[in-house]
Amino acid sequence: AIVRDAVKAGAVGFSSSRIILHRDKSGNLTPGTMAQEAEMLALGRAIAEGGGGVFEGAFDFATYDDVPMNQRDEEKMKVFAAKEWHWMTKVASEYKVAFSFATDPVRTEMMRQFNMDHDELLMTSQAFIRPQGLLISTHSRTNPFRFTKTYRRLQKEGKVRHHVVNLEIMRRPEIR
Repeated sequence: AIVRDAVKAGAVGFSSSRIILHRDKSGNLTPGTMAQEAEMLALGRAIAEGGGGVFEGAFDFATYDDVPMNQRDEEKMKVFAAKEWHWMTKVASEYKVAFSFATDPVRTEMMRQFNMDHDELLMTSQAFIRPQGLLISTHSRTNPFRFTKTYRRLQKEGKVRHHVVNLEIMRRPEIR
């Protein structure tokens, strides 16, 4: 209910970390890292029920358990990667929720093929433009609204020019 209500109230979507390197100050994995497929599907469905948006995250396609990186089982990582891709493509195709995450060239190609097969831009890979991650702004091509249906509609209507979001328009409740 929290994700659905947040998106309905104007949140761009939901972000999660599913990578072994992201931990709290006590060394615990961040919430969501080990979430099962059912929970991830529920989060995607909540984004859709709230009106749609983007599912952004840090996904390494390898964190099947809290095991040191040098002790990981290659076969388990392959199985886990397939399961990750499965729930992501299910959320994208069934609920029309867009995904955005940094990835490698192999998954970038998988994303491109998925988008072509569905004739929609539902999977977008992020490019690191600085070591810590992606810089985003409402005045850049990587603005956080570009994945939403509302932003795309406003773009088609000519209310968004050169990737610059008109915040006055976006703040109107009838637009969201």
